[in-house]
Amino acid sequence: MTEPAANLDMVVVVLTYNGLQWIEKCLASVLASGFNGQRVLVVDNASTDGTPEKVRQQFPQVRLEQNDRNLGFAAGNNVGIKLALDEGAEYVMLLNQDTTVAPDCLSRLEEAAKGNPPGVFAPLQLRYDGSGLDPGMRRGLLVESGEFIDDLWRGQRRKTYPLKEAYGGAVLFHRAVFEAVGLFDECYFLYGEDEDLCRRIRWAGFQFSLVPGALVYHWHTLAQMESSGGNVPSPHARRSVYLLALKDIQRSWVSRCLYVAKTLVGQCVRGLARFDGTAVGNALQDAAWLALRLQGIKCARDHDKTAMERQDSARR
Repeated sequence: MTEPAANLDMVVVVLTYNGLQWIEKCLASVLASGFNGQRVLVVDNASTDGTPEKVRQQFPQVRLEQNDRNLGFAAGNNVGIKLALDEGAEYVMLLNQDTTVAPDCLSRLEEAAKGNPPGVFAPLQLRYDGSGLDPGMRRGLLVESGEFIDDLWRGQRRKTYPLKEAYGGAVLFHRAVFEAVGLFDECYFLYGEDEDLCRRIRWAGFQFSLVPGALVYHWHTLAQMESSGGNVPSPHARRSVYLLALKDIQRSWVSRCLYVAKTLVGQCVRGLARFDGTAVGNALQDAAWLALRLQGIKCARDHDKTAMERQDSARR
């Protein structure tokens, strides 16, 4: 019998946007673990498919925060994180609407978090039907956690393994992490925001840990990769790459701007050579989008750089 999770010192934040097909199973799995519904916070990004009504009617014990517009993944999650931190939560669990958790997942994550220094703790993500590792996590683990892969082949398992970053969909953060590096950068609307945050967390010296005994079942990555082939770049996905390049504080701002400009010009030239109007149009739209936000991106980058320098000084 799994230990009830009702007394865990964490808040689970579930961001929803038109997630009617998933939200019932997601919340039911969290509550089935014994987790106190008042510690579950659903932040809805102005869904139009009845998601908030479903939550309100079927899960009255869960708290619901409704945004008046779609804020995107970064800003939407920040709403929930701020509320959780303001309430004094020691840990904040971010959980995608298209996931379910194993009955002992939250307890295992808390056990790992309390047995290690403050940091970031990632469950093992499986396919939504449990038939194997989530494709995105599988590829990452092959590169980033050879120790876990080796133990998996040997049929053995430790409680935690080091990671270079956490995988989106389900992540547990100690509040000290957010207090040190801030929340998601809202320059990102969708895609890239988790990589940006992980990069800042690494710079601040916090550790990432995989907790393989904590299981989460994730639909989104499987559906995106296998139904679309994983190679259909949305505007948000394209622009996140440019944002990550511009916010790389380990290189100069001028060099990053030149790199992005060169990339966009190259895409235009290649598109013209192939008579590909879509590629040219995408590059021009992305350039205009970046130009309108360049000052804000520079401010966010400067903030990150100042924070890292302050942390470096404190460690000396």
